[in-house]
Amino acid sequence: MARFGSEYFQILHGEERHVGELTPTGGVAQRGTAFLRTDESTCGRGTGDLTGFLAQEIQALNPTIEELMFDKDLPVGIGEKVTLIVVEDGGEIAVEGEPDVEEYDEETLGLLVTTGTGAITAATAVGTDLSVVDGLWRVAQKGDRVKGILRSQMTPWVADTNIRILIELQRGGVVVA
Repeated sequence: MARFGSEYFQILHGEERHVGELTPTGGVAQRGTAFLRTDESTCGRGTGDLTGFLAQEIQALNPTIEELMFDKDLPVGIGEKVTLIVVEDGGEIAVEGEPDVEEYDEETLGLLVTTGTGAITAATAVGTDLSVVDGLWRVAQKGDRVKGILRSQMTPWVADTNIRILIELQRGGVVVA
């Protein structure tokens, strides 16, 4: 079975399934960004709970001729419908992020908060509770809903200075006291 993902995000264990086609709110977003269903037909970068992960990149422009000819998984333009992928409890994902990311920024690649509040670093301990804020994974803070547990530090794929971790997903989670 082929595994879903990109350089910054892979589903390693667990069955993925499609949640449905929804219209995203906001701008560009990477494949694998955590999204939350906002109503029956729309979704946006998730905080707290999450519905699933983007199956396609959202970009400002329509796909190029090269993308149309060679890419299996085409990006979509802003405002076009996207598919969300969900993985059940206990599934594991690999997530990578660039250094010095404090919050979502359209110019920065990666899906982790790596500086500031909730920073995930190479020293973040195995077993640490994780939450999602604006589509990015971070160390769970007081009041956050736990959505995963850091299971291991991994060797980065994209750049040696990046952080890459293995996350065990936890649907439902608990609020950090």
